[in-house]
Amino acid sequence: VPLVYMYDDHDWLGNDSGFQETQPGARQTALESYRLAIPHYPLQQPNSNSAHAFTIGTVRFVVSDLRSEARPQQIYSEEQRDWLFRELRQSYLYDFLIWVTTKPWIGTPEQGGDNWLGNPNDRQMLAEVLSSLERRNVLAVSSDAHMTAFDDGRNTGGNTSNASFPILQSGPLDRLGSTKGGPFSDGCYATRWERNHQYSLIQFTNDNCLVITAYRGDETTVLFTKRLCGDNIYGSTASAGTGSCEIPS
Repeated sequence: VPLVYMYDDHDWLGNDSGFQETQPGARQTALESYRLAIPHYPLQQPNSNSAHAFTIGTVRFVVSDLRSEARPQQIYSEEQRDWLFRELRQSYLYDFLIWVTTKPWIGTPEQGGDNWLGNPNDRQMLAEVLSSLERRNVLAVSSDAHMTAFDDGRNTGGNTSNASFPILQSGPLDRLGSTKGGPFSDGCYATRWERNHQYSLIQFTNDNCLVITAYRGDETTVLFTKRLCGDNIYGSTASAGTGSCEIPS
């Protein structure tokens, strides 16, 4: 099975750790371990982080490293930020660009939180770039939260007043269900404290569409299906909601 892997809080030098080393040399050892042990596409800054990008057909995939450079009030380095912005601003070269973020994007702002909401400056700068793209063809795929959810863009825009990108929160494949963040335009799916075995598939069609199908268990239980087509797959931020995402216990 082809695999693209990026570490985050539970598999990087202790839970919620970041740039600061728990032991001398630990950070460089972890980066080197990724380079040696994990199959990956060429890394952009291999001595600093594990971010990378690759193209399959007419789709660009951009994978951020939001753990190895994380500091208080800074989710990544300026070098990685600039690289990500360059990748996003070239989304017009592709039918779609899939941005992989290992941290939740939607939720209630929390000072120092271990997510995008805890890094408001980085989040706002990125939201502005995403909302100003020449071609609005970016889908974010997020992890960490043990649930599946989808937002069409109405809750992803930060403080921007323009249309904003859709996001797929995918999981958990084999973890106990729980929630993080919200609201999501199409709700969220999981059963709390049970192994949910949830996953999502994205199909790219010949008529310039991407089709998201989220499953629980085998392919007989469909949680939702979304079809996004054309050069503009963004949603309006004018109908943004408030609150959280609730799942049954």
